Amino acid sequence: MLQLALNKLIGNTNMKKLTKKEEFELLQDKYYKRTDLLVFIIQTLDREFPKEIQSEDNPIGLIRHKVDRQLNAFYID
Repeated sequence: MLQLALNKLIGNTNMKKLTKKEEFELLQDKYYKRTDLLVFIIQTLDREFPKEIQSEDNPIGLIRHKVDRQLNAFYID
């Protein structure tokens, strides 16, 4: 099941069996891309909306808070 999902994710139409190393590298690449995106979002919100991000009572602050929680969840040991 995971194999089919990974093949679909990378657009592998011949459905070749991935090695464990290839699976790990694919998941690691996806992790780094997601982390980079979340960091970019946080930095952009911080730069563009410095006052709004101080509170979760507005959409910008709430988005910033939720993105920050997702980013921090990646680093839990």
